[in-house]
Amino acid sequence: MYTLAKELNIPPHELVNYPISLVTELMTIFGEIKSYESDMLNTATKGIPNTSPNITSKDGVNFG
Repeated sequence: MYTLAKELNIPPHELVNYPISLVTELMTIFGEIKSYESDMLNTATKGIPNTSPNITSKDGVNFG
């Protein structure tokens, strides 16, 4: 609920003044928007090759 309050630019304690059905719907909509944004980002970066270096260690330290 903190994330929802942040998106609505209100203090989290004010969400208790809203009907639970509205809070539930807003959380569902917010979740769908974030899922859509994630899908679009994955689609946009699908064709971009991974150019990050492959960092490994011979002493067993995991860098990644």
